[in-house]
Amino acid sequence: NPRWQGIISGVNPNLYTIGIEVAILNAKQMPTWKQWIAAAKLVREISKKWLIPLDALGVVHHNEINASKDCPGIWITRLYLFLLMKFV
Repeated sequence: NPRWQGIISGVNPNLYTIGIEVAILNAKQMPTWKQWIAAAKLVREISKKWLIPLDALGVVHHNEINASKDCPGIWITRLYLFLLMKFV
């Protein structure tokens, strides 16, 4: 069951969202500093280009759409990503 408030019932979220994968070995492993920086820059660039809000409605974790997934893991937090975007 999706927890994300922006879900459109009956419509595949891949049709109205942009997915970004941060590849790590498992959900308990912390991403490298380079991965954090790259993710922050990419989210900021995509947000600017497509006018996606930098909030919980615009930046969504995979497990908020598909509860059976554990990504983005325990380390990829929206708050940390947003803070990084201010400085990179």
